[in-house]
Amino acid sequence: MLKRFHFIQKRYLHKRFWKTSVVRPNDKGLYEILLDSKPIKDQKGRPFTLKSEIMANLVSLEWNMQPQMFNPNDIILSKKIMVNDLFRYLDTDTLRYFEQTDKNLVKLQESNWLPLVEWASHLLNTELEVVNGIIGLTSSLDKEIVSQRILNLTKDVNHNTFAAFERAVISSKSMIVGLALVLGKISSKEAIEISLLEINYQKSRWGSIDEFHLLEPATLQRVFSLVNLLKSYNI
Repeated sequence: MLKRFHFIQKRYLHKRFWKTSVVRPNDKGLYEILLDSKPIKDQKGRPFTLKSEIMANLVSLEWNMQPQMFNPNDIILSKKIMVNDLFRYLDTDTLRYFEQTDKNLVKLQESNWLPLVEWASHLLNTELEVVNGIIGLTSSLDKEIVSQRILNLTKDVNHNTFAAFERAVISSKSMIVGLALVLGKISSKEAIEISLLEINYQKSRWGSIDEFHLLEPATLQRVFSLVNLLKSYNI
């Protein structure tokens, strides 16, 4: 039993690959965190930046404090910043914007989207309103409180799965879909169907333009399947 514990413990440890972390201001007035002169990058391959120099120094300090064998899940500040950055996908969540005129599509959205919106409202202990149309939803969410709740809900999600979760939120343009997927509320297949509900409905009515419609389903399937794979095997 003790050997198994040490094996599991070692499995989550990574060898520190940098000597030092520093903060560097860029030409846009933002701050980058460097690991041995190389900037930390986000999921799109761009340098990870912060507006606050104080916060950037705290993140850099957190990286400098990591031991030679470290657990990526222990880098909490970086995770918190990622959640704060993803928060806009809850404010503008696809599942909160229903069709305005097509009653058949509205019925599909009510039966497929609304249960997840209500689930997320209960989970985050906050009211997530929905609107018909693309205009009219104003943000009344407390970013600090709700972001902390999301962070608490995902605290046991390992570093790799969390990175895939971030990609899932961005790809689906929905924090609700990302949370439901990473917390096991829905499968990757269900996540794809929910995310592509409008596109599939329009395709059933008007047909598809292959160059447009084939790319997004393939991207979503790859991203959502990766979340499930990493979560299932905890790697």
